[in-house]
Amino acid sequence: QELIIGKRAEQLKNIGEIIDILALYNADSKEIVIIYDDTDSSLNKKIITAAGKIGKAVEARKENKKKELIQYIKDNTGFSDKEAYQLIDMAGDEFLKLKQEIDKLKNYFAGKTMSLEEAEGIITKTKEYKIYEITAALMAGNKKEVYEYLAHTGNNMLFLYSLSKELQSILKIKYIMEEKNLNF
Repeated sequence: QELIIGKRAEQLKNIGEIIDILALYNADSKEIVIIYDDTDSSLNKKIITAAGKIGKAVEARKENKKKELIQYIKDNTGFSDKEAYQLIDMAGDEFLKLKQEIDKLKNYFAGKTMSLEEAEGIITKTKEYKIYEITAALMAGNKKEVYEYLAHTGNNMLFLYSLSKELQSILKIKYIMEEKNLNF
């Protein structure tokens, strides 16, 4: 498949004409992404209507981004909502990055049912997610894994930041438990 990306489309005089021109080409093997600032809601409706004439128009507004990404993941992997959220946590919320990861999973599983547990080893994880895993490893007492990761990557400051956030959360929970006289 071919991917065509048009950025800052709001600067075009008549985006509807551009979409009409795209309709002249065989779009069966193409995915077309048009990125624009939608401060004018009437423009937004015109673009979605025009794009719907040549193919499936998916509106990906920032406030709807996560919901749209979850649906895209579910449609293309068969994952549950929870697994889709986990995939976003691991790979990030950039659409093109997620699309690449999903394509990689489709190739690996080759028609078999996808499993997130099995897919974890294949997914390229974001630095933040890896730091989260390393912080969890330290909390679980796996010092060697933490040392090897930090020695290999040099992400010491990001790790310290993550660790401080984790400690803040633990202290907050401990404080609340003491205030409410809760014991677990």
